[in-house]
Amino acid sequence: MNPIILIACALFFISNVYAGDLLREKEIRSHLEKNIKNSLVVDLKTSNQTFLGLFGRTNITQAKGAAVILHDLDANPDWTQVIRPLRKYLPEHGWETIAIQLPLPFSGDDERDHKALIQESMPRIESALSFLESQGLFNNVLVAHGFGARIASEYLAQKDSEGVQAFVGISMSGPDTRDAIKKIKIPILDIWGERDYRHVLQSAREKRLAAKDASNEKFEQAEIAVANHYFDGMQTQLTSRVRAWLNKVASGIEIER
Repeated sequence: MNPIILIACALFFISNVYAGDLLREKEIRSHLEKNIKNSLVVDLKTSNQTFLGLFGRTNITQAKGAAVILHDLDANPDWTQVIRPLRKYLPEHGWETIAIQLPLPFSGDDERDHKALIQESMPRIESALSFLESQGLFNNVLVAHGFGARIASEYLAQKDSEGVQAFVGISMSGPDTRDAIKKIKIPILDIWGERDYRHVLQSAREKRLAAKDASNEKFEQAEIAVANHYFDGMQTQLTSRVRAWLNKVASGIEIER
């Protein structure tokens, strides 16, 4: 058979097995392995995939817990906006972190494809939580931005928040988010920027009502003044707000090094 036809068939097969663009993940991994200096690059596995995680250790003797950090759509575990600041800041204050690569959309993907990405992300979150437990960390939280926050809310709703003590949803919206929040019982911080995307701003009331339907008295909302969706120039305000909230609702002494 013509080699070109073989390659085309292989690409077709892969695209129908995986919702995400594995070639782009490979390119991101190659770049990060060459440039990451302050975190440990780790291989995390699901039943049929290996994906990238960036593990940040704290220098504080007694860790308070750990955060699984999820990036926005089309980003990566060291995304300069929101993700990297959180990944660097939280370990300085006693929280270890594992920022993971989520599945990436192919060019031209639509909302139906994005739903497939959500489902493909579920076992990756499970793998990250299992990794933290293998490190002696059981006081674990999810901190997620944009589309990653939508994924996190779906995960917590489907898994009944198993193994997760709290959830920070940054600039969180999406057609299924309200239904997910109705099922989540753990503490939630719903936080966004004053100049966030319109659909994020417009979803605030719906999320608040969903938490009320869930009788979740530990649901909180916060708006960062002036900030846009990516918190440009407002990273310090965001990270300090997240840390303060985590310390309030989920801080615990996990391990002593």
